[in-house]
Amino acid sequence: AYMIKELGREQEAFSILNKYLNTVKNKLNWDVRVETYLNLARIHSILGEKEEALNYLTEAAKLRIGLWGWQNYLGIDPIFENLHNDPKFKAILKQVQDEEATFRAQIQEIMEQEDIDP
Repeated sequence: AYMIKELGREQEAFSILNKYLNTVKNKLNWDVRVETYLNLARIHSILGEKEEALNYLTEAAKLRIGLWGWQNYLGIDPIFENLHNDPKFKAILKQVQDEEATFRAQIQEIMEQEDIDP
């Protein structure tokens, strides 16, 4: 749908996204995972619904997305380009990057205490 929108076929893209949106929202009833929240954030971002996208990114951040490798991807994902300058987006990105850095530091400390080679 993102590519269809980028090709100038906005109505077709929005139709696809609105159908998919209900499916993914229903998934939250039984599958509360990082990917579900990120998919909802992506859909809303493509639809231009920035506040909804940010709300779902906030929920994803609560599930510690920084520990799943998303901290690097969020800042370069073209789907979120319309959010990159938003202070709330920047705060979420910083939060998950800090979380990942803290986790790495904890692992490093454990390795040093146990004299483990990486």
